[in-house]
Amino acid sequence: MWWLMLLMSLSAKEILAKVDSVMNAPKDETAEMVIVTIDSRGMTKERKATLMQKGEKRLIKFSYPLEDRGISFLSLSEDEMYVYLPSFKRVTRIASHVKNSQFLDTDLSYEEMGKSTYKQEESEILEENEKQYRIKSKSNFSGYDYIIVTIDKQSYIPVTIEFQKAGITVKVMEMANITKVGKYNIPLETRVKNIKDNHKTIMRIEKIELDRGLTDEEFTLRKLKGF
Repeated sequence: MWWLMLLMSLSAKEILAKVDSVMNAPKDETAEMVIVTIDSRGMTKERKATLMQKGEKRLIKFSYPLEDRGISFLSLSEDEMYVYLPSFKRVTRIASHVKNSQFLDTDLSYEEMGKSTYKQEESEILEENEKQYRIKSKSNFSGYDYIIVTIDKQSYIPVTIEFQKAGITVKVMEMANITKVGKYNIPLETRVKNIKDNHKTIMRIEKIELDRGLTDEEFTLRKLKGF
């Protein structure tokens, strides 16, 4: 029966495709988030924001603290992203050569804030046990050579993502508090650590609504500037 087990096993590419389908399963999403950054001295800053997402379109608008109120980020595709800074009253398109720059002072880049895909042709299974897969693939994100994704077999949610450059893990992302919301499994907390700078970002979803029927009109430059 060993040959039957081989036929039934999934390839790394197929596993990552299932991860994509699970992570992008809701037709749309509206969430209230708390974003906390922690520097190397342990100093923290808390922000609050609203996230709206439909397919690859994503809009994030900050409401707290007061000095950040109105700062907004719009991603229409991995090649079309905008940021609005109310102090300048100007919408700026994110140039392709800076999309891997830090978003505000978090440990996520503009590209990582806008993209949520894991499928990659060049990938391999490093380890597999009863509970998890561990897969290494060429990075979909600029600024890194490879990512290593640890995937929960039951939910197909990536619980840990290691970002590597020149063979060294430079950043680690963890997804936690996986909760059933309607018919979907949703990680309500994401933790990111920049190993070199000893800097951390924690994103917690406080409230979430799925499949509300958001229209494309919610993801426009006019909506980016409005509050």
